[in-house]
Amino acid sequence: MRKTQKPLKLVGATTTSTAANPFQPPPNLGTSGASAWTSIQSEYQISDAGGLELLNQLCAALDDITSYDEIISHDGIVIRTKTGTRAHPLLKEKLSLRAFVTRTIQRLGLNIEVVRPTSGRPPGQSYPVWEDDWYYWIRLLFQPIVIWWSLYVGVVTNWPIERHSPTISRP
Repeated sequence: MRKTQKPLKLVGATTTSTAANPFQPPPNLGTSGASAWTSIQSEYQISDAGGLELLNQLCAALDDITSYDEIISHDGIVIRTKTGTRAHPLLKEKLSLRAFVTRTIQRLGLNIEVVRPTSGRPPGQSYPVWEDDWYYWIRLLFQPIVIWWSLYVGVVTNWPIERHSPTISRP
């Protein structure tokens, strides 16, 4: 007789989202990280494990940047030490986290526009309707007149009114 085997499971695997809604932010994220998670997932719908982990790290970094901002605003950009004043040490950390966020956005491909289901222009009316764009129709009627007037005044054209330049009479 053959023994029944137990199903395999990953050891040390962590889930970054709930099983009910994989696009819900993980519980370890703060307010800014959770809002970034939600907005990124609503547009890009990242579902692979590596992408979810990168997104989790990105959102956690955004939370850290927010907390660093609060600390820096409380302490000030410049702090006093025994040797004098110097820049707040969290400024360098904030800068490195911002660089990490930028690199992670590029690695995830979030700096590329989301592919639309159709190509070309978005669907809609190809011409304006009078009720919606009355200004367009008025401008369309008067635009040739305005262009002609600017050319006439700038002495580029004298059509249809013949402009006579003063002539100098010679004795």
